[in-house]
Amino acid sequence: MHRFLKLVLLLLSLLASQPDQRFRAFDWVTYRDPGSISSISEGYIYTYFASSNGGIYRFHNNGNFFDHPISMAQGLKSQTIHAVHFDKNTGILWAGLPEIIQYTYTREGQWNQISFSDLGLSSQDRINAIGSSPDYLWVKAKVIYLKLDRSSGILLGQYPFPDEGNIQWSSEYKDIIKPSENLWINYSVMSNWMWTGQYFIDPYGRNVDITTFYLGKNNDIWLGGSDGTLFLGDHNMEVLFPYAIGPLSSNFSTISKFEDEIWLAGPNRFNTSGVTRMFFKTLEFDHYESDITINMYPMNINDILNLGDNIFFAGDDGLQLYDKDDDYWRFLGAERGIPIGKINTLAKDNSHLWLGGINGLARLNLKKYRNEPSGIEDIFDFQNIQKLFLTHGDLWIATWNNLYIFDTENPELKTFKDKGYFTLGGPFTGFNEIVFNDGYLYIASNQGILSFDYDTENWTKIIDANVYAGKTIESMAISGKYCFLGFRNKFIRIDILDKYQKEYDFPFLGTVKDLYISGQYIYLATTEGLTKFKWTVDR
Repeated sequence: MHRFLKLVLLLLSLLASQPDQRFRAFDWVTYRDPGSISSISEGYIYTYFASSNGGIYRFHNNGNFFDHPISMAQGLKSQTIHAVHFDKNTGILWAGLPEIIQYTYTREGQWNQISFSDLGLSSQDRINAIGSSPDYLWVKAKVIYLKLDRSSGILLGQYPFPDEGNIQWSSEYKDIIKPSENLWINYSVMSNWMWTGQYFIDPYGRNVDITTFYLGKNNDIWLGGSDGTLFLGDHNMEVLFPYAIGPLSSNFSTISKFEDEIWLAGPNRFNTSGVTRMFFKTLEFDHYESDITINMYPMNINDILNLGDNIFFAGDDGLQLYDKDDDYWRFLGAERGIPIGKINTLAKDNSHLWLGGINGLARLNLKKYRNEPSGIEDIFDFQNIQKLFLTHGDLWIATWNNLYIFDTENPELKTFKDKGYFTLGGPFTGFNEIVFNDGYLYIASNQGILSFDYDTENWTKIIDANVYAGKTIESMAISGKYCFLGFRNKFIRIDILDKYQKEYDFPFLGTVKDLYISGQYIYLATTEGLTKFKWTVDR
């Protein structure tokens, strides 16, 4: 009877094993800073890597590339994974998390779970390693070994040591690597890394400890680092190849896509701000960290303007410029006439870069990188400019209390009610997001979403604020008849024509600070990482 009840509970857990039954396993994908690598296991197709902060990463053994990670977006209950194991006898993927063990028959989603209390463990226990024999699954906790049914995870016994010897263990987290375990003592390291015999030294002189290691079926060696770096050792060449497998941070404020690159940035961490460049086709990552990059200034980054050769980053203390051709960073501050204080937003016309922030507006000459006033800056002194957007020669300037348009070709400043045919009633305030799509400009306000048709010059309120309960909009994107709005801990999609909406409030989202649509995918820069959603599957 006791075993029957456990089976019932396991079947019930299937109902909540995915974030939403509408979606396939990788319709949602989240990319996070991995933290440290805690465990490694080899499967039929993939090698799996448990991380302290980013879920389970996957390396395609035949294709030699990193694929989408498995995280809370696939149904895991935490981004922290202490142990991972692929049972080649059953094809089941197992994971040890805080207070639970989870497993999946598909090796992607549909995760089932077993609580520590069902295994006779306390909430303070930790799963150090998982292994399997031809007959059983074995779990190594702090002081005991658990024998489980290899298909259902039902507890069959607790032992001080396993009662069988043919167990294939995945790797476990290690504080110290014993000399007898050091199979790579004579290996060299590529990409300007160094190996001291005890720890690695990265290209910038920082020590990186080995936290786990695994010997694969072809005698290739995988090493996990304390900073999330993975090292693949080729036993024929005796060379270790380092891989950065995730972004620099898990908290992003802004996203910019250019060709096959995505640039991400956000808050300053421990006086060390950073920028991540992600090649979304290959899932490769480049990190730019202010404490080790010459001329890079540590600050919160609020907006990115990618011009191809040059990329501008708006921050709390000024403007950061990255020259891609010369691989060179420089900081532009008050000495260049840039307003002191937080810069929220950037826009560009033919010859100038416009900056808006808590202390007003500025215009920067793109050849001299110096302030070159347009004549309207005094009007915006000490006003908090939320958003700048430039289209059709019009610079749209959104403040909390009003929305202005400056004609950059025939200098003239007017308010939005003086642009075209404005017949909407009621006051409009709280302007904070502006996007352009298919001839229409869309503006978010406290009273709803407004649109301006550049062909007819007519204004329309396409969505009333009541539709989204008047919540503060953090981000906005438009694709065809669909409007996407980001909020704290959720985002929603609204059909502009019939106002039908779909809400996504999964726990892995966090606050959606920025949105970018690329075809059938929408990218969300959030306080919990970068999330990619194949939105066309849920029309």
